[in-house]
Amino acid sequence: MIKRYPNFIFILFIVLLSNCKKGEDDPFISFRTRKARVAGEWRMTSGKASFTGSGYNESYTFDGSNMKVNVTSATPIIYTGKATLYLKLTADGNFELSETLGSTKLNASGQWNFNTGVGEEKKKENLVFDITKVSYGYTDGNNLFNRLSSHFIYHIKELRNKKMVVYALGKIYSNTQGTYYTLSNEYILEPQN
Repeated sequence: MIKRYPNFIFILFIVLLSNCKKGEDDPFISFRTRKARVAGEWRMTSGKASFTGSGYNESYTFDGSNMKVNVTSATPIIYTGKATLYLKLTADGNFELSETLGSTKLNASGQWNFNTGVGEEKKKENLVFDITKVSYGYTDGNNLFNRLSSHFIYHIKELRNKKMVVYALGKIYSNTQGTYYTLSNEYILEPQN
């Protein structure tokens, strides 16, 4: 029995390590599960986004309460305005979202979960969101976090007890002829005080 004890510790250590580092910048080891680290109230402290189409680009930078938008098209324009993002994620898989971008606002709620690890993706590497209720605004409006959709996915780049970095990149089709825009987002989130 004494000989088995070191093997048990070794196996426990391997299991802990295999469950910790999923995102590219995750801590090497954590004693809290990924779900326990994700669950909580989060606010955006900084971020960036880009919305690009044929001959058109909007580049956003966020500082947690404001945004700066550079628009490059026939006439380049710079906008500034208010930008906030709040997320409440519960361990039972529910979420609430509140995003303000300038004069637009989205308040919504729904379900979230981790991905299951299909193909090259690791299990629990992505957050999958489904909006089931909108209390203010529109999911296909000018808001960015929900990627102009009621179903959207974010890759977890870093997940710590007091910091989460998520990003997404992909095409958004605007018509049946295949015209699309590319939307990329990255947000640094910290616990809401």
